[in-house]
Amino acid sequence: MKTAISAILTAFLSVLFGAPAQSHSVTLNWNPQSGDVGFKAYRATETCPNYISATDPKFSLLALLTSPTYVDTKVDASATYCYFVTATAPNEPDSPPSGAITVQIPDNSGNQTPPPSPPILKVVMASSAGHIVALAWVPNPDGSDTGTYGIYFSRTTCALTKSWIMATKEQVQLFYTFDNVIDGNRCYRVTAVAHGKESAPSNAVDAIIGSTMPGVVVWTGAR
Repeated sequence: MKTAISAILTAFLSVLFGAPAQSHSVTLNWNPQSGDVGFKAYRATETCPNYISATDPKFSLLALLTSPTYVDTKVDASATYCYFVTATAPNEPDSPPSGAITVQIPDNSGNQTPPPSPPILKVVMASSAGHIVALAWVPNPDGSDTGTYGIYFSRTTCALTKSWIMATKEQVQLFYTFDNVIDGNRCYRVTAVAHGKESAPSNAVDAIIGSTMPGVVVWTGAR
């Protein structure tokens, strides 16, 4: 069976406060495929390039693993790292690399600036029949996103929104689905969270549930 690895690799940056300085770690998680029995985690000290290869001399092998998670504790303050993983199986070549992810380690001053806001948010599905609204967005191209986002909504149109309700603030994979949405107008926006700081909000997008023609409506653009 050919080895394969999910293209979705997420990273969570942990900042542990201690004396005399903060210590940092990066936790990687990914989705294994059937037949994968092991994994290799790689790291380079740079922003992720457009082309990723396990034979690139800039990348070093961090660990041989049997579970789809890895904690990198040997990271330096203010450094930039690129991570990816491959899958292994008996008598098979290693899989192609997963999607790579860039992680920026904060400095020890505690004065990190907020990350940039997610550049594009859109409603990819609004189902009146299923009362579901699905959101999707793209990460910042500078690699500053850590995979943690704040998801906000209001119970009116974006044009009339004056206050926001936070649905969650956690690690999510560039999409989020609202279930059991009550009929009516809704407005949504997203923020990026890194180093304990929250970005300015993304663009706001409208969705309507309970229209006169129930079914699934797909948006291809963003407001």
